[in-house]
Amino acid sequence: MIKNRESAARSRARKQAYTMQLEAEVAKLKEENNELLKKQAEIIEVQKKEVRIFQLRIKKVLITTIIENPRLEDPFIAKKRIYLENYGNNRNAKKRFAEGRRLAPGNTN
Repeated sequence: MIKNRESAARSRARKQAYTMQLEAEVAKLKEENNELLKKQAEIIEVQKKEVRIFQLRIKKVLITTIIENPRLEDPFIAKKRIYLENYGNNRNAKKRFAEGRRLAPGNTN
């Protein structure tokens, strides 16, 4: 009976040690997770800044191009101008043109 009690006491001690080891590991992993989340947030902020800088550079190039070449047209406006030159104010032609289908000049169907 004494051996059984001693065995049970050793078993409880092993279980307690194992539980404490797992708790320490959980605490360590939580700390590591928090550090990784902070690093991820920092990286995301850096990427957002880089994207914003890239967008500003593109805008600068576009503005410079427009200022230096005032004859350039906005692609949407150019497409509309080409449509009006070729098809006038025909509704079916307008619909087909918007869909990317072209009509032969003079054809109104």
